[in-house]
Amino acid sequence: MDAKDAVMQMFNRDLEEAEEQYQMALRNNRIHIDELIDIQTSRLQAVEEEFNRDLRIVIEEFEMEREDIMENHRLECKELRDIIAKVDKEEMKKDEEAKSNFETYREEVRNRSNEDLLDMTTRLQYRVLHVDNEFELHHTNYQQKAKKVSEDFQD
Repeated sequence: MDAKDAVMQMFNRDLEEAEEQYQMALRNNRIHIDELIDIQTSRLQAVEEEFNRDLRIVIEEFEMEREDIMENHRLECKELRDIIAKVDKEEMKKDEEAKSNFETYREEVRNRSNEDLLDMTTRLQYRVLHVDNEFELHHTNYQQKAKKVSEDFQD
């Protein structure tokens, strides 16, 4: 029984040593896991910092591009407004020139028309005078003939 007690005590000691080794291995394992967690946390923080840095760079690039695009847009709008103003001026100039040409042509036509009217009036007055003179002549001839016929008839 003593031998069995001694073996049991030895097993107990072995069990206690094994328990102690287990506890030590568990502590070492936990320490290593904690170290791995710390390493992973630091890697995660580094990745997050890199992401934030990249994000800031992308945002800055976006803002610069946006400002460039807006500036180009503003310049193009100004250029288009200038072109529109220039085209408007040219069109107004052409319009004024066309109106001036129209007025000049209208005056020429009016003057020509007045000259033609005056010429036709003069010709018409000449013809009326000529016809009136012929009428007077024929009337006088008729009266003389009628007077002669009347005198002949009375004789």
